[in-house]
Amino acid sequence: MPAPAHHVMVEALGDKIYVFGGFTRPAEVVAWQPTSNAWEYDPATDAWKALAPMRRRVAPARRWKSAARSMSLAVSAPPSLAIRGADSAGSTDQIVVGTVEAYDPATNTWQARSPMPTARNHFFAGAVNGKIYAIDGRIGSVFVTMSDVIDLVEEYDPATDHWICKSRAPTPRGDVTGGAYGGSLYVVGASSRTPRAR
Repeated sequence: MPAPAHHVMVEALGDKIYVFGGFTRPAEVVAWQPTSNAWEYDPATDAWKALAPMRRRVAPARRWKSAARSMSLAVSAPPSLAIRGADSAGSTDQIVVGTVEAYDPATNTWQARSPMPTARNHFFAGAVNGKIYAIDGRIGSVFVTMSDVIDLVEEYDPATDHWICKSRAPTPRGDVTGGAYGGSLYVVGASSRTPRAR
């Protein structure tokens, strides 16, 4: 990658791979800071291209930037990539909000969409049958805690820009990952407050 980062969001669309956000540690601050960087990678040429950065909001004494792992990413319907999740404050404090954005590779532009009803971070999001689902996650802190993991599943319709509460997952979990296959979403791993069976 042209700029190092961790907790980035990655998704493939067509013959390109898109990488958004992440955390870095600038020399002038002591805490990890979210970055709004966006990149396109072409496997055929092994080349990276900088894209329009994710949208930013400026508040008094604080700049918020979109940050991965405080967010999640899924392809809804080409040519758009739908981004949703929480942001982090550009300071030593971390905040959780339900920001949603969509990136269009054809125009290299971002568009704000309806916010996720339940702000969360470290959740999984995936797209099946024209809808996007936000599953599990943490609501109280960007950092690892087991007291604020949730089991909520919310559904987003890109066509109407509308969210609904869909169901509950089997267990409350954070730090989840997964993928779409055969019309279903598979959620894998996580940290959970549920005791492990012996």
